[in-house]
Amino acid sequence: QTLLIGGKNDRKAVTVTDTVLKINSFEVVFNSLGAKIKNWYIKEKGNCLTDLVYYPEDNSFVPDNFATFPTLNFNVITKTQDSIIFSAVNDNVRIIKTYELSETGLHKISFQLTNLSGREKIVPLNIPWGPGIGSTPADQKSEVAFTRIIGLAKITDKSSKVTKLKADNHNTTAYNWVGIDNRYFLMSVLSNEIFSKAIVNIDKTAIGKLPKVDFTASVSIPAGKTINIDVPFYLGPKVYSELQKTGHGLAESVDFGFFSSLGKGAFYSLHYLYGITKNYGVAIILLTLIMQIVLFPLTMKSYQASKAMRILQPKMKEMQAKFKSDPKRLNVEMLNLYKSHKVNPLSGCLPMLLQLPIFWALYQTLSNTYELRKAPFVFWMTDLSAPDLLFTVSGVPIRLLPLLMGGAMFLQQKASGTTMDPSQKSLMYMMPIIFTFIFWNFASGLVLYWLINSILTIAGQYIVMRPKEA
Repeated sequence: QTLLIGGKNDRKAVTVTDTVLKINSFEVVFNSLGAKIKNWYIKEKGNCLTDLVYYPEDNSFVPDNFATFPTLNFNVITKTQDSIIFSAVNDNVRIIKTYELSETGLHKISFQLTNLSGREKIVPLNIPWGPGIGSTPADQKSEVAFTRIIGLAKITDKSSKVTKLKADNHNTTAYNWVGIDNRYFLMSVLSNEIFSKAIVNIDKTAIGKLPKVDFTASVSIPAGKTINIDVPFYLGPKVYSELQKTGHGLAESVDFGFFSSLGKGAFYSLHYLYGITKNYGVAIILLTLIMQIVLFPLTMKSYQASKAMRILQPKMKEMQAKFKSDPKRLNVEMLNLYKSHKVNPLSGCLPMLLQLPIFWALYQTLSNTYELRKAPFVFWMTDLSAPDLLFTVSGVPIRLLPLLMGGAMFLQQKASGTTMDPSQKSLMYMMPIIFTFIFWNFASGLVLYWLINSILTIAGQYIVMRPKEA
């Protein structure tokens, strides 16, 4: 490909070339202009290739990812299975740029800078990335909301924390690494001798409302001398178990949400059960069953409270009729009725309240852990991290799991034997419809959890609340 580069008065035609390196789990297309990364394909389940380099649909922007000198055309000196060496001369400085790639995702760029002149040279060294980080075309619109600029901030010598960085210039001294990520992929530049003292510029006005980063440093080279710089970086999927092995705190980029301890517990549990069943859908069902067993003592009290409230319902109706003109007296008599029969009307809510943090932790786990991406269950459910899709009608997706979940919740409400007045009871029966709409676009793994949870709850209610034979 021939391109015109340079300013208006000094443009020249250069022939740029692509070079491909194919590794087992990914392949990279390098471009000689700036010795940049043109494409970085991750091989996913089903032999699907996902490009981590973002390109807008209208091709209005050509990214310069890792183009240290974006207008300089390099030559390829050497290429091996997992490395490539570029060379060029710019302003009496010979630049040898080497990429060393690894299956672990922790890669390295090396610079050998030689000053060919008789005086000291100050060489600007930039490493840009962005905007955003790539994904499948179907996911790109939704990934805008999940794309972040993050850094692993040094709190003490032994502790660190991932923080989100705002659009501005930041000194990288305070960070072990800084990068850009979305739910499933991460690009981060690790602290090194040069970029530990660099400035990282974050621009969130980039195309597609996606941020971009640019690591900027200056290198002083004495006359006739050569300096060597190594820049480690991570680029690949956020596989939590693998990132833990890789180290450098990269595993902290996986967002388990506010209840991170519960989220990690859910992840490890699912991962363990998957090792037994080889199916994450079955693992979710087993985890739901285990949670029901663990919470059963509290759930039992909830069912017993509901049963007691059902028994008290005739007396409650009598009191409501008797004291309908005296609300204060009615409240007092109701409290005395509860106390005399040792019934706590609020105890039925306790299991639900306890499940909310677990539900949120599981939601974060299913949405943000790469291990569950494209994980199939059965039949049409081929990705537990995405909504299920049975078929479409006039462009409207029809999802079976949320419909089944709504039906199960309705039966659960019926089985609970609520004692509310008609208006409150109607609102309670509206809840399954509301939840169906809320869950319509949730990850199918999460809807599966709630469906199984509702079915097990109905079974428990039937066992505890069914009339005993005389």
